[in-house]
Amino acid sequence: MEQKKKVLVIVPQQALYNKLEPILKRDSVEVSRSNNATSSLIMATNVTYDLIVAEYPLPDLSIVDFLGILQAPTLPSAESQILLVTKDEDVPGVKRHVDGDIRVS
Repeated sequence: MEQKKKVLVIVPQQALYNKLEPILKRDSVEVSRSNNATSSLIMATNVTYDLIVAEYPLPDLSIVDFLGILQAPTLPSAESQILLVTKDEDVPGVKRHVDGDIRVS
Protein backbone atom coordinates (compact mmCIF):
# COMPACT_ATOMS: atom_id res chain seq x y z
CA MET A 1 0.00 0.00 0.00
CA GLU A 2 1.37 3.39 -1.01
CA GLN A 3 2.10 5.83 1.79
CA LYS A 4 0.05 9.02 1.68
CA LYS A 5 1.80 12.30 0.93
CA LYS A 6 1.41 14.81 3.74
CA VAL A 7 0.50 18.41 2.89
CA LEU A 8 0.20 21.32 5.33
CA VAL A 9 -1.88 24.26 4.11
CA ILE A 10 -1.55 27.60 5.92
CA VAL A 11 -4.35 29.89 4.80
CA PRO A 12 -6.25 32.28 7.08
CA GLN A 13 -9.11 32.75 4.63
CA GLN A 14 -11.57 29.90 4.17
CA ALA A 15 -12.29 31.02 0.58
CA LEU A 16 -8.74 30.26 -0.56
CA TYR A 17 -8.75 26.92 1.22
CA ASN A 18 -12.00 26.06 -0.56
CA LYS A 19 -10.24 26.67 -3.89
CA LEU A 20 -7.20 24.57 -2.94
CA GLU A 21 -9.02 21.70 -1.28
CA PRO A 22 -10.28 19.94 -4.44
CA ILE A 23 -6.78 20.01 -5.89
CA LEU A 24 -5.14 18.67 -2.75
CA LYS A 25 -7.76 16.20 -1.55
CA ARG A 26 -6.81 12.97 -3.26
CA ASP A 27 -6.74 9.41 -2.02
CA SER A 28 -2.94 9.57 -1.85
CA VAL A 29 -2.77 12.94 -0.04
CA GLU A 30 -3.38 13.73 3.63
CA VAL A 31 -4.13 17.44 4.12
CA SER A 32 -3.76 19.35 7.39
CA ARG A 33 -4.82 22.97 7.70
CA SER A 34 -3.65 25.81 9.88
CA ASN A 35 -4.95 29.39 10.09
CA ASN A 36 -1.62 30.98 11.02
CA ALA A 37 2.14 30.56 10.94
CA THR A 38 2.55 29.97 14.67
CA SER A 39 0.30 26.93 14.86
CA SER A 40 1.69 25.58 11.59
CA LEU A 41 5.23 25.73 13.00
CA ILE A 42 4.08 23.67 15.97
CA MET A 43 2.57 21.14 13.59
CA ALA A 44 5.73 21.06 11.44
CA THR A 45 7.91 20.21 14.45
CA ASN A 46 6.00 16.96 14.93
CA VAL A 47 5.24 15.79 11.40
CA THR A 48 7.27 15.56 8.21
CA TYR A 49 5.27 17.21 5.44
CA ASP A 50 6.04 16.59 1.78
CA LEU A 51 4.58 19.97 0.82
CA ILE A 52 3.80 23.12 2.79
CA VAL A 53 1.47 25.60 1.09
CA ALA A 54 1.38 29.06 2.68
CA GLU A 55 -0.62 32.13 1.78
CA TYR A 56 1.40 35.36 1.66
CA PRO A 57 1.30 37.51 3.68
CA LEU A 58 1.11 35.44 6.83
CA PRO A 59 -1.05 37.04 9.53
CA ASP A 60 1.34 36.60 12.44
CA LEU A 61 4.94 36.19 11.25
CA SER A 62 7.17 37.61 8.53
CA ILE A 63 7.74 35.28 5.61
CA VAL A 64 11.53 35.39 6.05
CA ASP A 65 11.26 34.38 9.73
CA PHE A 66 8.73 31.70 8.86
CA LEU A 67 10.95 30.18 6.15
CA GLY A 68 14.00 30.40 8.40
CA ILE A 69 12.29 28.47 11.16
CA LEU A 70 10.76 25.89 8.81
CA GLN A 71 14.07 25.18 7.17
CA ALA A 72 16.07 24.78 10.38
CA PRO A 73 18.13 21.60 9.93
CA THR A 74 16.83 20.12 13.20
CA LEU A 75 13.17 20.20 12.11
CA PRO A 76 11.39 17.52 10.06
CA SER A 77 10.21 20.30 7.73
CA ALA A 78 13.77 21.14 6.61
CA GLU A 79 13.32 18.89 3.56
CA SER A 80 9.73 19.94 2.79
CA GLN A 81 8.87 21.66 -0.46
CA ILE A 82 7.31 25.06 0.23
CA LEU A 83 4.80 26.78 -2.04
CA LEU A 84 3.77 30.40 -1.43
CA VAL A 85 0.36 31.45 -2.73
CA THR A 86 -0.15 35.15 -3.28
CA LYS A 87 -2.17 37.66 -5.22
CA ASP A 88 -0.54 39.53 -8.10
CA GLU A 89 -0.49 42.78 -6.14
CA ASP A 90 1.45 41.08 -3.32
CA VAL A 91 4.29 39.82 -5.55
CA PRO A 92 6.46 42.94 -5.00
CA GLY A 93 6.11 42.38 -1.24
CA VAL A 94 7.24 38.77 -1.57
CA LYS A 95 10.19 39.80 -3.70
CA ARG A 96 11.18 42.54 -1.24
CA HIS A 97 11.02 40.13 1.70
CA VAL A 98 12.89 37.24 0.13
CA ASP A 99 15.24 38.93 -2.33
CA GLY A 100 18.74 37.72 -1.65
CA ASP A 101 17.58 35.03 0.74
CA ILE A 102 19.35 31.89 -0.46
CA ARG A 103 16.72 29.63 1.11
CA VAL A 104 14.15 30.82 -1.40
CA SER A 105 14.19 29.59 -4.97
